[in-house]
Amino acid sequence: MANPNQTNWLEFFQTHQKWRASVIYVRIRDAHAVEEILQETALAAVNNAPVSLPMDAIPKWLYRVAVRQTLMYRRKLGRESRKNDQYKKVCEQQNKGSGNPVALLISLENQELVRSALSRMAPRDAEILIFKYCENLSCKMIAERVGASETAVKSRLLRARIRLVKEVERYEPDRSENAGPE
Repeated sequence: MANPNQTNWLEFFQTHQKWRASVIYVRIRDAHAVEEILQETALAAVNNAPVSLPMDAIPKWLYRVAVRQTLMYRRKLGRESRKNDQYKKVCEQQNKGSGNPVALLISLENQELVRSALSRMAPRDAEILIFKYCENLSCKMIAERVGASETAVKSRLLRARIRLVKEVERYEPDRSENAGPE
């Protein structure tokens, strides 16, 4: 039995590089990614080498490592793709008025105004507003997180909204004047 820690990994990887690259390419179908996955496979193999493994079992073990690294790479691509899709949706939502650059600027200005007002509010109020409107949690879910009753959360949410409006009006007096008759 050979000790993989004493194996000449460089020689071993060079000997088995071609078939490992083929195994990876068949699963990923991206020639540019094959080199990256080969490197990840080598790193994983060296870091996770079994203590004792017969020399004839190393290629089988290395095959499993290559397949696992390929799957991990595909998962990473999937996560990145989902993030990109989410970002694209957010951009599309923000740019619905993209035909009107003034509307886009006003939208961005409003977002900054709300962020600024939230940063000046008490953490307890800002937290409950963020749970409700950024994380889209229900009052019941917020109650479970903060350890309060659902009724208490609804009351806190109402008071926090009122404080947010007052905070926005304090730094944007033009908005309160243009709001119309009360």
